[in-house]
Formats: sequence, structure tokens, C-alpha cells
Amino acid sequence: MSQTVLTERIYEAYKNVAVLEKSIFPTDIDLEEAYRIQHVFTKAKKENNETLNGYKISMTSPETQALFDAKEPYTDK
Repeated sequence: MSQTVLTERIYEAYKNVAVLEKSIFPTDIDLEEAYRIQHVFTKAKKENNETLNGYKISMTSPETQALFDAKEPYTDK
């Protein structure tokens, strides 16, 4: 499946709050390709006047949680 087709399917699933099968995602994707797909996706959101936002997740490992005496990962918008 081409990058364009994959990104279109991801965006359509996002708009329709649909679940995608894991099998549609390539197993050999590299970081550069993943970022290209992300940029095409965010461009589609901007073109449709949608808000871009996300979440920050930190302290996901037991080691970093121990540094801050945390019991679980921290999340924030």
C-alpha cells in the first residue's frame, strides 16, 4: 500500500472514528517514513480547518517514575 493510500485510510478512520486493522500498517516502516505520514495527516487536518492538538506522556518506565516518586506515567495536553 502506498504512503498516500495509507494516509488517506488513516485520515478517513480518524474522521469516522473507525478502527483500522493492524495488518494495513507496514511492518518495515522507518522513522523518516512515519514522520512523512504524520505530516501528510496533519496537513489534511489543517486543510479541513481542524484543530491540531496532542498529548504528552512521560515517566513511562519504572526507572523514570522512581526518580520522581511517581506511581504511574504522567499525561497532559
